[in-house]
Amino acid sequence: MAEAAHWLQRGCSTLPADARRIGPRCGAGSQVGGVRCCGDGRASCVSVCLGAQSCGGDDGQAANLSQATAFCRRRGLRLCTRAELSHGTCCRSGCAMDGMLVWTADGCDAAEALVETQLPEPRPRGARGLSHAAHCLGMARNHSLQYPVDADEHFREVQRKMEPFSRGVPPHSYAGYSGPWLENRWSAHFEAEYERVRARGGRLRDVFGPWVPIFLPWTDVFVKPGWRPRMFAALRSVLRPTVAYLTLVQMDEGLESRDQGASSARLDYAQLPNLLVLSAGGYGHVAVPLLKQPEDAAPPPLSARSTLASFVGTLQHGGTKIPRDLRRRAVCAARAAASRLGATVEACRGSGCAAPWRDVMRRSRASLAPRGYGRTSFHLSEIIQMGLLPIYLHLANDPPWLPYPSVFERFGFVADETTLPEVLRRLNAMGEVEFDARTRAVLEARTSHFSYGGTLEQIDRFLKGDPSRPTDLRCVPLPLTPSGH
Repeated sequence: MAEAAHWLQRGCSTLPADARRIGPRCGAGSQVGGVRCCGDGRASCVSVCLGAQSCGGDDGQAANLSQATAFCRRRGLRLCTRAELSHGTCCRSGCAMDGMLVWTADGCDAAEALVETQLPEPRPRGARGLSHAAHCLGMARNHSLQYPVDADEHFREVQRKMEPFSRGVPPHSYAGYSGPWLENRWSAHFEAEYERVRARGGRLRDVFGPWVPIFLPWTDVFVKPGWRPRMFAALRSVLRPTVAYLTLVQMDEGLESRDQGASSARLDYAQLPNLLVLSAGGYGHVAVPLLKQPEDAAPPPLSARSTLASFVGTLQHGGTKIPRDLRRRAVCAARAAASRLGATVEACRGSGCAAPWRDVMRRSRASLAPRGYGRTSFHLSEIIQMGLLPIYLHLANDPPWLPYPSVFERFGFVADETTLPEVLRRLNAMGEVEFDARTRAVLEARTSHFSYGGTLEQIDRFLKGDPSRPTDLRCVPLPLTPSGH
């Protein structure tokens, strides 16, 4: 029997044009969305949301279709129709859902449903790989991409246009690390590789397959006040609508980062549908690791792990907001779940820890890695670099942002606040054989996939699409919003 599908639509569909960037989507019933309930004869609706200051709260802010339907029925209501949402019936009715996709009562064709699945492996190079490039970009139907006959010349044209914005820009500093970051390393590595291939008579497609790369230290440039409008104007002026471009971005919200407000200071991906973004921060088409400096790996045996889980870090970022108080709520939920199991969860930050923070992590069976302002955090790669088992936490109504999902599942865990207790129960019951196998897997992956060298190797495989050297990177549907807020 085919899975039911209903329309998902913004909770307040009368928002101003700039805020209404995400249009209605046909969603399979297994997806999750916000819950707003209406009733015949009512002039307003009810939003179902999590309590802001407790671990429990109400039924939940995001649910699959059957759960959403049940939430409304328990209140003597039903899911709102698309027409009701379009008329503004639910605007400002709570739970911060005005800009969020919520379930509607209107069914749709399941064949059109947006189901987040892994896309195929990369295909052969150059013009022959354009169908895969289009698929990664979500342009599979009737795409108009063409591999330029002057690809090498056009690549150099783009480089010349953007060079003034990268010349002499040093790597930025953050959390005690001053680079070079992945953006810097990707540019240096692949520019050098292209020059080596070109010196032997090779072409751009021999290194980058169907893509024309764009090399720029985006994050380093982003911290320079006033540079973005000129930089994006220059970029738009040189790009062609039928060429498949590719770049790597570390910022939380990719090139749509809104920390400087003006629309000219960000790049709306909808305006450049032929630009594929390898994203370390959480907004793009392919997830790559968010890396800082390497960490030493010295994981102790299971017998030396006295706590079930730990979290070391900030529960909120100064000047930014972690959506829906996820970190605090996750720690609260983890402590409650561990208490029911007769175990403990340790959470602290810096000098507030009873021991050095790395020791706190090493004495726990697993380390919590909740997302930050963006869909991931540096802490996830820190945990893996240390050879420890991560529990990556994402928002229930927003997709996880994980590089190499098929590799990660060999050692790590993925959860949202609602599924975290079950993950901890499983971790508490885990025996030494499985624990050791997961530890061996993370020790291997820390070098092969979650290091700078390993990441560049995986990107190289993704670009070339050689079946004899498959990549573990995966194209995913572009998330509905830049950061899931």
